[in-house]
Amino acid sequence: MKNNFYISFGVWITIIPFLGIPGTWRNALVFISGIFLVLVSLGSIIFKKLEIDTKSKPNKKSVNNNPPDMIVSNNE
Repeated sequence: MKNNFYISFGVWITIIPFLGIPGTWRNALVFISGIFLVLVSLGSIIFKKLEIDTKSKPNKKSVNNNPPDMIVSNNE
């Protein structure tokens, strides 16, 4: 599905010069399309990093429920 998006986006970029759009509008469309492509490409990487960060954080309840390993008492 993602490959189809990239192919259709490449076709969009390819046909923009042949649509008869004035130069400044054409440049703006190519620029906006490029930014959109970068955001779509990096979006999945950013979301994966965010998922890893949330999974690596320990749950506070599980940390507090663990009994201490050794109890030291000072009887003087």
